[in-house]
Amino acid sequence: MPLWTLPPENISWFYWGHTHSRHGSSVDDRLRHRLITLLTLLILATTVGADTLDAVLERQRLVVGVRTDHPPFAYYKGTDGIVGFEVDIARALAEGLGVALELRPVTSLNRPALLGRGEADLVIATLVDRPRHRAQALLVKPGYYASGTSVLAWRGAHLERWADLEGRILCGIQGSPDTRRVREYLAVNILALVNTPAALGALKRRLCTALIHDSSVLISEHLRPEWRVDFFMPLPTLGAEPWRLAVAEGETRWAAWLARTLVQWHREGRLLTLEAAWHLPPSSYLDNMHRAYGHADPHP
Repeated sequence: MPLWTLPPENISWFYWGHTHSRHGSSVDDRLRHRLITLLTLLILATTVGADTLDAVLERQRLVVGVRTDHPPFAYYKGTDGIVGFEVDIARALAEGLGVALELRPVTSLNRPALLGRGEADLVIATLVDRPRHRAQALLVKPGYYASGTSVLAWRGAHLERWADLEGRILCGIQGSPDTRRVREYLAVNILALVNTPAALGALKRRLCTALIHDSSVLISEHLRPEWRVDFFMPLPTLGAEPWRLAVAEGETRWAAWLARTLVQWHREGRLLTLEAAWHLPPSSYLDNMHRAYGHADPHP
């Protein structure tokens, strides 16, 4: 029986810390306590029973947090609004649910917070599967893309494998995990710059053979006209980490629906098709997931 259908004499039993004195209390006090108790239980019941999937279907609209500054994954494109690889994923999910799509801009700093405040049903925003992100949101497996360490190099550098970088001067970002990762594998000289624009400028001035950075950042830069002709990304990605859809903590039913959808997309090769449509370089992660899900469920 729902708690709100219990008679008042039963509801008062649930009030935490409420005791009756030997001489009793006034009718007004007892009524006030019972009302507070009832309201508290109703609020808890509503919170615990909240289900994003049902809410999306009821309102007929899916609210998705996406970035707006990271082409070709998600970015503003004039009158077209926000477009990109991740936006197309959001649109396909909305179509699968038969609802409208509302995009809500996020940054790399406020992605999980949007979910905690109930301002989005889902975040699709280059969110790598890391402990700090898992502590803030429920991350959906399998991933829909992956990024890691890569290089943007001059075409005349003759790079075919990572070992070809031995002994060369490479540009990197101060304190970057990508720079640390390369130093673990290779004996290279690092010209450490304060930020990405400074590192790109150094590469253009030929102060280094190649720039070490996150692969998605380099993809974004390489698609710009100024980098397409004289530069290339010839090496496989090191330490690729999956990107996850993120939902609010506790939304297991909603996460399960999203997971089943992603599994089906991997099996069908739908994400590979989307990757090609946005002129992304072939991803070994997506290729491996497509092959694996064609036979059995792999570790996501």
